[in-house]
Amino acid sequence: MTAAVIEAAQREGTMWAGGTVWKGRPAMRISVSDQATTEDDVRASVAALLECWEAVRA
Repeated sequence: MTAAVIEAAQREGTMWAGGTVWKGRPAMRISVSDQATTEDDVRASVAALLECWEAVRA
């Protein structure tokens, strides 16, 4: 599921997401590292990520 959501987010293109392993389990990494990132950017990223998750779990 994690890898599929990451792939969907990368295809969707609103935000950056990558895979990693944390404590032996697959995990998602995101990058929010620029002072120019706005609350609207965060909202759009969250919405896109939730849409990707919904599409994958359906």
